[in-house]
Amino acid sequence: MLLVGVIAAGTALPAENRANYQTPGAESTRAYELLGGRFGSALAMGLPLITALFGLGIGATLGGIATRFLETPDWAPTVAGMIGLGVGIDYALFIITRYRQSLGDGLEPREAVITAMGTAGRAVLFAGGTVVISLVGMLTMGLGYLQGEAGSAVLAVLVMLGAGHPQPGR
Repeated sequence: MLLVGVIAAGTALPAENRANYQTPGAESTRAYELLGGRFGSALAMGLPLITALFGLGIGATLGGIATRFLETPDWAPTVAGMIGLGVGIDYALFIITRYRQSLGDGLEPREAVITAMGTAGRAVLFAGGTVVISLVGMLTMGLGYLQGEAGSAVLAVLVMLGAGHPQPGR
């Protein structure tokens, strides 16, 4: 009888999942708040997402190719995707925040790009390199399936770093 009552209540009151994933004080939260209050913000916020999705597609394809050469568990693409998206979106928002700050300081768009890439861009490359080194550290555990996971995740991070950085001459 209790079971029937609980099922009836659950049917009458379906779940309403809610979650606020913003982390107070995080660089990406500050970037989101900064972009939310300015003209052109929708485009500025959308670019990291578009870049991340583009990079995710390339990273997933390369990770799939890597499975031909490395023992890779079936959950590796999911983990690599999560790491890649986290790195790609957060780092892109960091660079855009620096760019927008430079524009706010009165720099022309070209100079703002140079400033953003010279400061935030270098920090992003250093941080991304640190992530890659830590992922490569999984190889020291001597577990075959971690080779594929490490390879997939490294590829995802490297593609995201490449997707978020303009090439010389562009």
